[in-house]
Amino acid sequence: MPKKSSRIDRSFQRVFRDLLNLLSDPALQPLDAVLIGGIAVSLVAKPRFTADIDMLLTNFDLSRLGILIERAPEYGFEFRVENPLQFAQHYLVILMQHRDTRIPVDISLGFSPFENEVASRATPTSLGSLRLRVATPEDLVIMKLVAQRPIDLIDVQQILAIHPHMDKERILYWVSEFSAALEMPELLENARRVLNQASHGES
Repeated sequence: MPKKSSRIDRSFQRVFRDLLNLLSDPALQPLDAVLIGGIAVSLVAKPRFTADIDMLLTNFDLSRLGILIERAPEYGFEFRVENPLQFAQHYLVILMQHRDTRIPVDISLGFSPFENEVASRATPTSLGSLRLRVATPEDLVIMKLVAQRPIDLIDVQQILAIHPHMDKERILYWVSEFSAALEMPELLENARRVLNQASHGES
């Protein structure tokens, strides 16, 4: 597989090195770590600016959450909230910052069927000498169609332009699941509109 480190700034590579070392700590195993967010989009589609790193953890035992919080400073990370353990237990996200580069790192703790599927489908990718798993373009589209910030919709357009033959039925299935769970029918309506526009663009 070709190396893609040229798409990632050196400071981000430093953070990835320390982050992967943290997540490889034997005391935290087993777990599955998957890159999501803006950097994942840069790797599967068109490079774009992003200020942080987003990771998804699945297959993680919450009883080890305190160990992760305790070990993180040993690997060069500090926290962006006053009580990181309590915050993570409540919101299922760990908000960190790399001490040397000041780059924010968000680690989402995933337990849903969709998040487990994201992890099982993730693709191994090279960043220089580092190896990590990246969410598939299809799964990134689903996550961003649910988030639906302006930057997310731009990301969706970029991903669809480079990967036009994705399983759109699967995308709509998962967006419909989130749309129903969140009681936000507009999510599914907007997803259909975006995918239809992309299909017309192909022709």
